[in-house]
Amino acid sequence: MMDFDRLSTMDLFALIEVPDPTTLIGRRDRLILCLLGVEGMEPAQIVAVGIRDIFETEEHDGIWTGQRHVGLGQRAVQAMGHWLEASGIEDGPIVVAIQYGRPLRRALSPRGLRRRVMIYADLLGIGALFRAIALHELPDSEIELLLRVVDPSTLVGLRDRAMLSLMAYHAAPIRAVIELDVDDLDLVRGQVRLWSGGGTMSPGTLQALATWIGAARITEGSVFVTMVGKVATSESMSDSAIRSRVRLHLAAAGIHHRIHLPYM
Repeated sequence: MMDFDRLSTMDLFALIEVPDPTTLIGRRDRLILCLLGVEGMEPAQIVAVGIRDIFETEEHDGIWTGQRHVGLGQRAVQAMGHWLEASGIEDGPIVVAIQYGRPLRRALSPRGLRRRVMIYADLLGIGALFRAIALHELPDSEIELLLRVVDPSTLVGLRDRAMLSLMAYHAAPIRAVIELDVDDLDLVRGQVRLWSGGGTMSPGTLQALATWIGAARITEGSVFVTMVGKVATSESMSDSAIRSRVRLHLAAAGIHHRIHLPYM
């Protein structure tokens, strides 16, 4: 997913203007940016669209994606017209690869499409908005929202809140979460020793960890353990389990950034 929602309207329209409209690639890429940023289509949908999927009605022109009709605004219609006129495409896929200045009959791949977008975003100085970010790079308001959606009335919720707080406020990678041991914590002084570093914990992280450890009655071994029913085991959470829980809470909080969860 390319997160165009993070762009201001001004940045979006500036991005669409970056490709050179005097070149074949520029015309194609302006169409791509219009379909992505203005019409809200996904890369896989765009590269799958063919000439036969274009429709015209009295109200508007549009595209059938195989799942829904996408009505096109004036900017996208104009970009489509300029591209089809220049490319001479009359059948098959619309967004095709270009080689030696000539359009091929094969569709551009979703990966190739994303690469084209990143070229223009970097030229405009906004490439970082499309790259995956770590939890600790989220704005404070979104980290607070993420922690609020976790249910503190359950043991699983207490564990997940402590885990998310450690990852978001202390940049703890997944390996550090898995390997965190009770002996690595000094809850009196508020200190934590992580595989990736450590130091003084934020008040919120300290409270979350103390609440989880106390409620789960963990006195030794791994801090972040699996659950059997309502009982905490002595088994460390797995990489996949941690990723699954983080994704679950991100979705519940309505946070749709591309999030990178490094193992190390």
